[in-house]
Amino acid sequence: EVDWAYSPNSISWSKDGTYLLFTADVKSRNTLCAIDASLGAKGPNGIGIMQSEGATTYHGEIAHNRYLTSKQSLTMPTELFTIEQGKKASPQQMTFFNTDRAAETALGEPTEFFYQGANDETVQSWLLKPPGFDPTKQYPMAVIYHGGPQGSTGDDWHYRWNLQYYASNGFVVLAPNFHGSTGFGHEFCRAISGNWEVGGIDTIAGVKAALEEFIWIDKDR
Repeated sequence: EVDWAYSPNSISWSKDGTYLLFTADVKSRNTLCAIDASLGAKGPNGIGIMQSEGATTYHGEIAHNRYLTSKQSLTMPTELFTIEQGKKASPQQMTFFNTDRAAETALGEPTEFFYQGANDETVQSWLLKPPGFDPTKQYPMAVIYHGGPQGSTGDDWHYRWNLQYYASNGFVVLAPNFHGSTGFGHEFCRAISGNWEVGGIDTIAGVKAALEEFIWIDKDR
């Protein structure tokens, strides 16, 4: 906690023992991280983020410093990828199970929306526009509130609370990562302990901020 603002999830050693690999929720994305055992976790190069976009799950080492992962995002169902330690090239996609179906599906465009929440601190949220979005029209807004409460709404293809489901039904979707959410530092996560109302305060602040900024959200719906 002293050395890093985020919490590791699953932890594994590379086969030769030179790297410690793990995933962590970092700013609403499940990232793949590595620590060089010869350097340790401290210092500017201590913890490296190998894959930062979307949500990555680590499955194992399939060759020397080459790892099998799965990746998903708000616009892509899960697929398998490989990634190499120390390589700057993008991860290599290995499966395309959902490519054709996803290409035939109208998806909303996800963006990040930041606003001031409780204690005048910045809160991150996801904002999805409906497919075929027309800025001259007005749309109802659905607010999706994650559970936990110490969890988060991430850049992932959730098979239960999928934000695209609401967007595809014509809603603008607002999904706030209120105080108490993981991935935004330990203090931010702990802020909801014994103070559950802060989640509601942040969510209401997000709704007000979105209504003020985006004229294409119908205030009556």
